[in-house]
Amino acid sequence: MAHQVSDHPDVARVQFVARQRLVRVELNDSGHERLKSVSHIALAASIRKSLGDDLDPRYNVEFAVPCDSSIDFVQGDEWPQVLSMQRAKNGAELNIWVRRELAWFQGHFPGHPVLAGVVQTHWVCVIAHHLFGFNADCEAIENLKFQRIIEPQTQLLLCLEYSSEKHRIVFRYCSKDGDCSKGRIRFSP
Repeated sequence: MAHQVSDHPDVARVQFVARQRLVRVELNDSGHERLKSVSHIALAASIRKSLGDDLDPRYNVEFAVPCDSSIDFVQGDEWPQVLSMQRAKNGAELNIWVRRELAWFQGHFPGHPVLAGVVQTHWVCVIAHHLFGFNADCEAIENLKFQRIIEPQTQLLLCLEYSSEKHRIVFRYCSKDGDCSKGRIRFSP
């Protein structure tokens, strides 16, 4: 697995994983911002092109966050793919891809799968616990609004704001079309 810096302006680091035919890409701040307005598929194509014609066409370009990002547990069929993340002391933004293969879509609803609100709030609670390092139970969900249905194959921005004084997380899921859901989750002190 070779690590290198790419000439692409949105890439912080590239890792080639030969046995999996994979190019794992970590985006820089510019790339994180770009994902708010373009699809990860288009950005991956642009990055692939910047890597040159010598790249084996069978290699897939996959976005990843650094291993020390506190969210390495977000994998498998119960979690979205985290494309990029920016963190601040009391906040975080995650560009995520809601894959069709998520277990949560099975049976909810047949013929027209949607991501249930309980799953959205579950993701917020678990991710916030890991990112902000607190260990408390959810006490209440407040001001919860669902504005757009989240379907499979959707790219979203998940914004989290943590207030240790108020023992709460303010969250918002949005797509390029606007807010999908938002609310506050209060935790026990």
